[in-house]
This record gives sequence, C-alpha cells and structure tokens, in this order.
Amino acid sequence: MRKITCDLSPQQVHTFYEACGYMISAQGQKGLQDRLIENLMSLPNSAWDAIIGQANQDPSILQDGETIKIIGNIMKTNVAACSSIGTYFYSQLGRIYHDMLNMFRASSQLISDAVVRDGEIATKTPKVRGLRTIKKEILKLIDTYVQKADDLEMVNANMVPPLLEAVLVDYNRNVPDAREAEVLNVMTTIIHKLHVPLIMESVFECTLEMINKDFHEYPEHRVQFFKLLQAINLYCFPALLKLDATQFKFVIDSCMWASKHDNREVENTGLTMCLELMNNMAETDTQTSNIFFRQFYIPILQDVFFVLTDSDHKAGIIQIKQFVIGLFAFNDDFNKFKTHLRDFLISLKEFAGDNAELYAEEREQALRDAKAAERDRAMKVGGLLKPSEMDQEDEL
Repeated sequence: MRKITCDLSPQQVHTFYEACGYMISAQGQKGLQDRLIENLMSLPNSAWDAIIGQANQDPSILQDGETIKIIGNIMKTNVAACSSIGTYFYSQLGRIYHDMLNMFRASSQLISDAVVRDGEIATKTPKVRGLRTIKKEILKLIDTYVQKADDLEMVNANMVPPLLEAVLVDYNRNVPDAREAEVLNVMTTIIHKLHVPLIMESVFECTLEMINKDFHEYPEHRVQFFKLLQAINLYCFPALLKLDATQFKFVIDSCMWASKHDNREVENTGLTMCLELMNNMAETDTQTSNIFFRQFYIPILQDVFFVLTDSDHKAGIIQIKQFVIGLFAFNDDFNKFKTHLRDFLISLKEFAGDNAELYAEEREQALRDAKAAERDRAMKVGGLLKPSEMDQEDEL
C-alpha cells in the first residue's frame, strides 16, 4: 500500500482509498471484508495510533502545525473510505471512535483557549483553522457513516450518546465564529435516521441568536439550521409538542424568519416547513390544534402576505405572472406553448444547472429521424435490410 500511495498527493490518496472501498463493499464474506478494511486502513491507523500515544504523553503535540495537518488528512482518508464502504466500515470506525471524540474535545479546547487568549480573530489563524478542519472531518465521518448504516439500533445505542455528549456541549459553549455548521448537519442526519429529539436545548437558541440579526451572516449555519428544524418537524413532531410556549414560539418565528430570506434555499425550506407544521398540527387532537391555530394562524398569514408583497421577492411574482399570461396567450399554438413552458422551467432550474430533461422530446425525435435516415440509406442497397425489417409496403 505504501508503494502505491507514496507518490500521490493527499487528494489522490483519498480518491484511491474511496476506489478501494468500492471493491471491499462488493466482497460478500464479512470476515474477509473486515480483514480487507484492516489492511486498507493500516497506514492511516498506524499514524493515528502514534499520534494518540504521543498526545497521551504530551498533549502539547496537538499544537504542532504539521501534526494538525497529518490528523486532518487521516480523518479525510477515513471519510473517503467510509463513503464507499458504507455500513461495513463499522469495524474501522469502532476502532478509532472514542479516541476520535477525545480528539474532537481536545481540538475544541485548543480553539477555545486561542479565542480566550487572542480574541475571535484567533479563529482565522492557520493553526485554529487546521484544528477546525479536524473537527469538521470528524463530524463528516460520523455523518457519512450514519447515513449509510443499516444497524440503526447499534448506532443509537453505541454511537449517539457519546457523540451528543462531546459535540452538543462543545457547540453550545463555543463562541459563534468557532461553531461548526457541520454539527447541525450531523444532528439533521441523526434525527432523519434515528428520530432522536433531545437536541433542541444545545443547538436551537444559541444558533438562532447567530442568525436572527440579519439575513447574511453565517450562511452555512442558516441553511443547516433550517434543515435541522424541518427534520425535527418531520421525524420528531411529538417532541415539538413537548416544548414550552416560549421555545415553541421560537420554532414558529424561525419558520417565518426563514421564509423572509432572499436565499431561495432558506426561503423555500421555511415555507415548506411552515406548511408541514400546519399539516401536522391539523392532525393532532382537537384541543391542541385549536390552541395552535388560535394563537398562530393570523401571524403566519400576515407573514405570508408580507413575503408575497416584499420587494425582495418581487422578481419571483413578476416571473410567475408572465408565465401564467403566456399559458393563456399560447394555448392555441402547441409549439409556442411548449417553448414558453420550457423557458419557464429553465429559469427555475438555472441554479441547479441541469436542464437536460427539458429537451428529452427533441432528443427522441432526433433519434427517430436518424434511424429513419439510416433505414432509407439501407433500402437503396439491396440486401442490407432483413425481410423482417421491411414493412408491408416495401415488400410489395
């Protein structure tokens, strides 16, 4: 393995490990699969074990820039392998899991010490950025594995409790600039897969305080925060009903705050979340739903009208108006109608960058024309067409 990877850049090494992971995941025998994973990860594991051993003797080694860089690369290698090996990666993840969470805590403590010593500007220094990379890659590894895991009971019993203890307390206590948006992403995945509701206290209010002063600061946290709320609403709705009145109002306010963003992803998440919340409330018992709609229906309606009439969202209204007018104007001309519809769909998909499906009809027609032209050419030369390929008219 060392001979293969010694001349590769770190990014190429990660690609190599991911490729090997696909081959390992195709191996059907678990015993052999575990041995292959052990062999694949032997180099990063030996480097990891050496660093953990040195850190236990001398914690200051984690302040060395080169060591920080090596740890970051080790974690990226694990992420690459896990992304392709999937649920079978547990043997490797279990080997490093507790040391990995301790590394997360140690990195977080070093970041906090730097912020106390140098102020929030410390989060921009190379050393602290390297430590944050370690934290992000640890979170990314856990997120990747939870998404792909089959044995969710094992994940819930063995992985989630120490993870929440290490990550949520750290997130809650950190200064805003040192909080990782990846934490919200991991929590969203956990809620989505495991329906774990006890996350609100540690991430909700402190994140809301970061993003409710304007529409622009901490953009990554905004997107992940509202996705987290949406996941809680979809998969842990009973937990929302157990919140006190103040916290529940925070949830409603967050939905409407999201809908007022000029970031389309955040805006759509907020409006969708509000609709899903109202649908869930409508299906609860009559007393609970009556209390909810009596208290929040009018404020929600007012905020929706605010969004509809907000000049920041005016472009979208004009776009829809032009689209609807065009539908009536071209309803007697199929080609113009189709072109008008396609132009509107392209304008909606322009941010996604994938408009291929809109031209499927043209591609199919071009394929039919090409086949017809080929058939006409073949008919001009005797013997190129089989009798079965000729229609009745040709045979006559």
